[in-house]
Amino acid sequence: MRTMLDSLMCLTIILTGCKEAEQLSGNASAASVYLEDLGYDPVSMIKDDAIIIQEDYLTDPGYEQIWRVQSFSPASYLGEEIAVVEFEVDNHPLEEISNEKTTLVSVYLNKGEVIGGWSFPKDPAEALVGSVYSIDGRTVEEVQGGN
Repeated sequence: MRTMLDSLMCLTIILTGCKEAEQLSGNASAASVYLEDLGYDPVSMIKDDAIIIQEDYLTDPGYEQIWRVQSFSPASYLGEEIAVVEFEVDNHPLEEISNEKTTLVSVYLNKGEVIGGWSFPKDPAEALVGSVYSIDGRTVEEVQGGN
């Protein structure tokens, strides 16, 4: 009887220690699949949010760097809701220039379809500053120059 009770207690501890798999929203799931199709390994989801693109966002310095690395025109989505799903990923091209750090990638979706996004190296030991990169790790100059 004692052995059975000990076994049940161990099983209870093990089961309560196991975390249920994170359930992703439809947008987060679509973003995750998109990142995997690019060859990236989504490690964890950081946020699942949305913005409505307003006219003042088009000239806001806070968004300017982000808009410059997109292949879409944000003006074409004025007044529309854009889902923003952020993941920490491994196996991203930025790892080569950021000393094997993981990368933060924000994916933009409209009506469930990926329309763009951006990336930035992540270093838990220090704050990194600088411009954002396209979703595939290209600079503004590379995106705008067509490379």
